[in-house]
Amino acid sequence: MRQNYKLILLVLVISLTGTIQASFKSLSAVSALSKGYAITADHIGLEALYKNPAGLDNLTQTTISNTYGSFFDNYLQASSFGIGLPLFDNFTLGIMIPIYKVGNILKTVETSGHGVQTDTFEDLQGAAIVGISGTFLNPSFHLGFSGSYYTHQLDTHHSTGFGLDAGIIVDTNFGTIGASVQDIGGTKLHWDTQTTELLPQITHIGITLNLPILDKLLTDASFEKNKNTSYSIGIEKHLAKEFSLLAGANHLEEKAEFTLGAQLTIDNIQLNYAYSEHEELGTCHKMGLQFQL
Repeated sequence: MRQNYKLILLVLVISLTGTIQASFKSLSAVSALSKGYAITADHIGLEALYKNPAGLDNLTQTTISNTYGSFFDNYLQASSFGIGLPLFDNFTLGIMIPIYKVGNILKTVETSGHGVQTDTFEDLQGAAIVGISGTFLNPSFHLGFSGSYYTHQLDTHHSTGFGLDAGIIVDTNFGTIGASVQDIGGTKLHWDTQTTELLPQITHIGITLNLPILDKLLTDASFEKNKNTSYSIGIEKHLAKEFSLLAGANHLEEKAEFTLGAQLTIDNIQLNYAYSEHEELGTCHKMGLQFQL
């Protein structure tokens, strides 16, 4: 019966966190999560492909990234792999593959007052995101575009779809201003049950301020049709050239999810850590490794 309880609870969690299919990508982020996911106006690098592809273009060398985190007693796992390649004329190509998996859940039925295992339940979501960003007209004007191929295996059923994102970041004397549109026009996922699921278009606006005390104060607002505006905030403090502390809060309009993180750079290797306390998923510790070739 305990396994049934876990199955029911996880299905509920999936319905809560997967209403917007693209939101599973944020579970694979580390640095972005540490900043409360307030990265619309942040030149964050590869994880910019999760919200605003214009922030991809801070990479100066070929960069490889890998992240991992688990929730809910390891029943839910999120990971990612990415690579960034600087191109000609200040353009950067990035590829990210986030994966979200719920597994090892037993299906049971009641027989003569006892639970009998019949099968296992699995929910697997993934995406292949390819983006490009660069400066346009002048060095302060950054544009980015990306395409995402979505795939979702829910128990015995499967769906696929393709979405497009676009974004802009403008550098100013006080910081940066950014805006992006995810799943432009809505993205259709086609299920093998002959049904179609629509991922709604989401618009993000962000401002990042360069401050003498906090170094960076990041703020975001996200807009989706027929839903309340979602707000997030993040801070980034450089304690040394090689070490930074990060903190943030997501969904400020509801019960905020607070996050903490740290970033350590040693030569061409960057280690990232994020801590979050999710209302449904519980405590999560996430690690990321990024190195330049």
